[in-house]
Amino acid sequence: MAETFDEARNVDEIRTAIGRFGWGDNQLAGYAVAGDLAGSTSVWSLMSLVFGHRKLTDAESSMLDDLAASSALADPRIWPLKAGRIAASWGNPTAGFAASVLAATGVAGPGTSRLCAQMLLDLRSRLSAAEGVSLPTAVGELLERNPRLPGFGVPLRPADERVLAFQQCVRVRQWPVGTYQLLVYDVEAELSRRRKTAVNIGGLGIAVLLDLGFAADTAAVMMMLIIQPSFIGNAVEGAAQQAPVLRSLPHSALRYRGVAPRTSPRHRDAEHDDRTFRG
Repeated sequence: MAETFDEARNVDEIRTAIGRFGWGDNQLAGYAVAGDLAGSTSVWSLMSLVFGHRKLTDAESSMLDDLAASSALADPRIWPLKAGRIAASWGNPTAGFAASVLAATGVAGPGTSRLCAQMLLDLRSRLSAAEGVSLPTAVGELLERNPRLPGFGVPLRPADERVLAFQQCVRVRQWPVGTYQLLVYDVEAELSRRRKTAVNIGGLGIAVLLDLGFAADTAAVMMMLIIQPSFIGNAVEGAAQQAPVLRSLPHSALRYRGVAPRTSPRHRDAEHDDRTFRG
């Protein structure tokens, strides 16, 4: 037993700055939950703290509320939401929600948002350098590497209505337009000059989060959290409806592609013996 204790003492420690159980009060990101956070901290500010960022002001949290409301797009025909509906159709909304998040990973999830955040960080660095390039040159080089820039592009319509909704909130509530938001609009103007490409809510949302000081990785996760109401709503409704059509495909929608039907030698011999017996 002594050797076991010695081994336990020699194991590398895993340290955390996220939280700690406490007698009488718990700790979260260095704050006392009851003493410092409860009753005075928004959900967005809590998320910011657990990402290792600072507490957000009330105005900053309200701005993210506006971004979340403006970002709502809950049409179940959209692929990640459809995937959630299918998974939830057996009656489990949690499974549907998880499926939506996983399905969004390669569409509008943290991967794409992180690419957008890193692109904006790199672009600002290049433009601000002592021998920086011009914006048209920088955008042209980006397009040579990837004709579809993350955070830009709106299918089938000239502008993203979610961007327009947030812009209206900014005007009415006089939210600050920071460095990265201005950069996004400059890139949009250059893209529109070339091929009529507008910024979408993913690109503008990432710019807002970068202006609040979030790193690329945490901004990407925050953007995923901001669009969650659409995911959760479809998962809950899908579980309540339990639509049979989502649990199985009609036979008319199925088509077999493969080897033609064959009869095994054993089955063929058995049929022959049966015919002989009856004959």
